[in-house]
Amino acid sequence: MFKEYLVLSARDQDRHVECQDYVIHRHAPAVMSHRAFRGLFQRYVAHRPFSIGADASELLLHGSRPDIPLIVEHVCDDASTFRKALQDEDHKAAIRPDEEYIAREFLSAPPMVMEVTESVIFSGPYVGRYHVLDFLKRAPGTSPDDFASWLDEEGRILAATPAFRSVASRRVHNLVHQDQAVYAEDGGTGASTGREWDGVTETWTNSLDGLARLHSEVRARHAGRVDATASFSVITTEHVLIGDRS
Repeated sequence: MFKEYLVLSARDQDRHVECQDYVIHRHAPAVMSHRAFRGLFQRYVAHRPFSIGADASELLLHGSRPDIPLIVEHVCDDASTFRKALQDEDHKAAIRPDEEYIAREFLSAPPMVMEVTESVIFSGPYVGRYHVLDFLKRAPGTSPDDFASWLDEEGRILAATPAFRSVASRRVHNLVHQDQAVYAEDGGTGASTGREWDGVTETWTNSLDGLARLHSEVRARHAGRVDATASFSVITTEHVLIGDRS
């Protein structure tokens, strides 16, 4: 399975909704309906950051990134299929002007791309209203292998913690690939590879307050493994364009 995140950074926070609506209702449908991409995606999800206000920062595990208007998730069978579609000349001619318009009109920098390896820790019969993404940077002195082992262990702990399972309906851990990302290499938009982060955790919940009550325990386990000052959290709501989850 091939999975990536595209993290967008906006120059004007007052235009976040406009940027979201353009990508979700105009750009994404054009991509999905193009011959090169038709039937390619297993999952295509736009994650809209949910505004919690400065006085509710305790709902975040790490610091906020108010400059992010949208996080796009692509999943398909494999990287080679995705690369072939990106390199399709007709696709480039049809879609690239639209991507250039998005960059010119809304973004403060090219999209940041993270290719990841996904591990589903647990998944209940429903998803949850909120989708919380924590972008984690490993602490200085922690090797990539040590970080990966720690993230696996953190998944086992959370899966076996009744208090966490009572507020989280689904949990996914993603290890970020540190080599060149396919979209950054072949997307044609100058996108950068998100090497600044090493893991992305995803938590679905209906209770942000309930999740926040567990933050101190989670932070204690993160100590020495995660660079809290370089990590950030985003609370989003999902707009599922193509989904393989119920």
